[in-house]
Amino acid sequence: MRVTLHRIVFAITFSLLLGNFSHADVLDDAMRSAMDDCNIRGASVAYFNRNYLSEPIIRSYGKVSSDDRSEDVNPETVFMIASVSKLFAGTAVLKLVSQGIINLDDDICNVLPENYAKSACVNPFWPNTPVTWRMLVTHRSSLRESIPTINNETEAAYGPTGGYVDGTAGGNPTCPLMDVVGFYRDFMIDKTTETSVGSGLGVNWFQVNSESGGSWEEYEPGSKTLYSNFAIGYIASLIEFASGTSFPDYCRDNIFVPLGMNNTAWFRKDLPDGVLEAVPVEYFGEDEAFDDTGHYCFIDYASGSLRISANDLSIFLNSMLNFGAPMLWPEEVGKTALQCAERIDNIISPGDCEYGITWNILTKKNCRELA
Repeated sequence: MRVTLHRIVFAITFSLLLGNFSHADVLDDAMRSAMDDCNIRGASVAYFNRNYLSEPIIRSYGKVSSDDRSEDVNPETVFMIASVSKLFAGTAVLKLVSQGIINLDDDICNVLPENYAKSACVNPFWPNTPVTWRMLVTHRSSLRESIPTINNETEAAYGPTGGYVDGTAGGNPTCPLMDVVGFYRDFMIDKTTETSVGSGLGVNWFQVNSESGGSWEEYEPGSKTLYSNFAIGYIASLIEFASGTSFPDYCRDNIFVPLGMNNTAWFRKDLPDGVLEAVPVEYFGEDEAFDDTGHYCFIDYASGSLRISANDLSIFLNSMLNFGAPMLWPEEVGKTALQCAERIDNIISPGDCEYGITWNILTKKNCRELA
């Protein structure tokens, strides 16, 4: 899972949440204590349980940056939500399915231009095994885990100039990334990149890819799970080919706008004017000091770069309690997102299923792993 330098709180003690919410100070005290323990500068929390509540509870705490004079976080403050972004990449795939544009078991080669090399959609170790959309959204595609580092120090994924060097993020003012499609094309067909994305790093992606073992793992697609930021990032490019529109625009028009998610976007430039953004910060420990890291983005942005408020996230999750119906798709389509989307065959048994459409399924097995 991608690591970011800012922290977001997504869970509160369950027993506390079932208590009497008239005692707001109990909840607030618990949150502030947790933030102190985890060195969190600012957070928004959304909670809803339809058995006990008529509407979500959204609370906000702390500041939007390291500066004590900065504004307080509020329910409309926008955070970059790291790997929770994958839910929205999966939602976009399911929207394509509901529109009849693709099927989950379609070969991803079907949407690529004919002049693309087969290495862009076929594992060369298993040339006769199709790689499907289902495999991408359930982390079973056999694509590598992430875009490789350069010289074991520069995180190439983090924007055209490499947001991280020696483990330190200096911020990246070059966002947004306008030609991710071109980057994935060049990377996966072993070509020196000619796009703005990644070209600023001054590297030959053919060499980087070769030295890191290539885009594909040696196991057969569909046969095992490997959590892959690379694969989810690639979804953004594939959706652009399948839909004929950019991935950010497709998500805006088919997910964010229909649900009324006004403070949500993949890139900062697409957020509404005047929106309050939380700045990623780093905690140094000395004198309990925070420092602003600066805003940044990364090439495989669909895997972790969504910017969203707690209020908008609660709108999305509340819609999923009704399986996304009727605003996104019919109920029977939405159930696919929350149920096991992996093949139940000789490889996977029901008790071992890990994923719906990018949603992690909390079975007894992976609950133990989380603990």
